[in-house]
Amino acid sequence: MGKKAIWLVVFLAMILPAEVLSSPGYNRDAAIGYADLYCRNYHPNYNCGWPGDCQNFASQVLNAGGVPMVGWWRWDHRHWFFVNCSWYANSWTVNSWFDRHAAYWTSRYQNVGWQGKQRADPVLFKFPWCSDWCHTAIYMGWGMAWEGSKAGQWCELRSQHSPSRCRVWWWEDVPSGTYLKVWHVIY
Repeated sequence: MGKKAIWLVVFLAMILPAEVLSSPGYNRDAAIGYADLYCRNYHPNYNCGWPGDCQNFASQVLNAGGVPMVGWWRWDHRHWFFVNCSWYANSWTVNSWFDRHAAYWTSRYQNVGWQGKQRADPVLFKFPWCSDWCHTAIYMGWGMAWEGSKAGQWCELRSQHSPSRCRVWWWEDVPSGTYLKVWHVIY
């Protein structure tokens, strides 16, 4: 995309309300397809070389499913965008900031229990050694595990970055005492 096109998008995002720029809903199949494609092969536009990339990956999946970026000029929890590796909202890349973003945008996300999750919903993890939400994975639904201890078996799956895991059994390497928060996409 050329510089003029990028500035046009930035300008429109600043003057039009988010509802005008929104798409007609969350395409879970498109989000899952993106997660399958980039769970190991990082998308070159988002590969910033960061050691912790899980929320960046989850944000990419949400955006690929049709959740539009919000804002372009502020880095607080209300905004959620990525232009390049130097210009992005913290809520795009940081788990705890995304949690605050999702809580703010009740027209896009609903905090549901484990039973309310659906394919392509982001799930935040608070491991026993973390004081805040410190990891995010995408719930992939039920299917055949591609890797891990249940590779080739039918089970609930997740895909994630940091470490990169593709359609691994949901509970693989999740320590006892881990808290989960499901943000169901209602957009």
